[in-house]
Formats: sequence, structure tokens, C-alpha cells
Amino acid sequence: MEHLIAPLLLFLAFTSAAYYILLPFLTVTGPVTENASVESNALQLRKMSLYKQIREAEFDQEMGLIDSEDYERTRTDLLAETAVVIHRLEGGSDPVQTTALHTQPTCPNCDDPITPGVKFCSNCGSQLAASCPQCGSSTVPGDRFCSSCGRGLLE
Repeated sequence: MEHLIAPLLLFLAFTSAAYYILLPFLTVTGPVTENASVESNALQLRKMSLYKQIREAEFDQEMGLIDSEDYERTRTDLLAETAVVIHRLEGGSDPVQTTALHTQPTCPNCDDPITPGVKFCSNCGSQLAASCPQCGSSTVPGDRFCSSCGRGLLE
């Protein structure tokens, strides 16, 4: 019996080594899994790119490089596209209806719909947009300084 232990251990070692070597060749991975993985990676990269674009738009708006109307339009479009990408990443096949994200802006005071570009709400009369008395660039009510020329606005 003792003379069988060494060949038995050698056989077990050989069998287990062969199993671990052949295991990747025996598992079934179809092209659907690989295509899904490639698409998932592409969607992840697109999502990261969209997040970066949103951060850059926020920075540009804070630095005064784009006005608030352009910022809101850009941000809304980027968020809508991000929602579609996230929906597809979560397994949704049909694109998300983005019309709900493109709603008409409302007055911050009374929530009445307003037309983009107007300076006062037609319902409550609150000021929606202002301009710098020195350079004329658009400002938001409550701003302490003009983002274009730096002039103090709350004087």
C-alpha cells in the first residue's frame, strides 16, 4: 500500500494542474458577452466624459465665460444625454424620454412659466435678469460683483 501513495499523489497533482490549465478553454464565453462588455465600457467612458463636460460648463459659468442662459441650456442637454447613457448601462434598451428634462423655465418667486431672455416675470413682476451698469453684461439678481468687469453691483 505504501508503494501506491507516491503514484497516487503524482496522479492527483497532474490531474489538478491539467484542470486549472484547461479550465479557461472549457468555460463558455460567447461573443454576446464580449460585445456587451465592450458596449458597457464604451458607455462608462461616455458617462465619465459627460460628467467632465458638466463640470467644465459649471466652471465656465462661474468664471463668467458663458452666460446663465447658455449654461442652463448646455447643462440640460448634457444631463439628458447622461440620463440616456445611465439608463442603457442599467440594462434599458429604449432611450429615456428626455422631453421632461426640457421643460420651460419658471420664475423662482412664483413658479409661473417664463420666456427665456425676459428680464421680469409677467405674473409677479420679480426681476429675472439684470445687467451691469458699467459694461452692460448680463448678471443674475443678487450678484455682488459683475463677472465680466468686476464692478460692485450692490452699491
